Amino acid sequence: VREFLLHGRKKRNFRVVVCESGPSLKGHQMAKELSEGGIETTLISDSSAFAIIHAVNKVIIGTHTIMADGALRAPNGAHQLALAAEHFSVPVIVCAPLYKLSPTHLCSYDQ
Repeated sequence: VREFLLHGRKKRNFRVVVCESGPSLKGHQMAKELSEGGIETTLISDSSAFAIIHAVNKVIIGTHTIMADGALRAPNGAHQLALAAEHFSVPVIVCAPLYKLSPTHLCSYDQ
């Protein structure tokens, strides 16, 4: 997601709201790197996502894996963020490289 946003910065200006992504707090590092890349960045706690989601145009999340049935193994807070986005009709975009596509299902009995 970071590389996607930094690449997009070359063509247009935009602002980004980054969730902390607790308990690992990887959002802090991402917010710092985006800010250093020239993107106006706001860092919020995961629990604040619902309160601010009405003010965003789209939600972009990363994922650990995209399963064969379309299910995601996503970082903490992604489900909460997706539900908030659905409530306010904000589109959700999953940004992932091709190597994260998995040929298996999350709950496959053949495994």
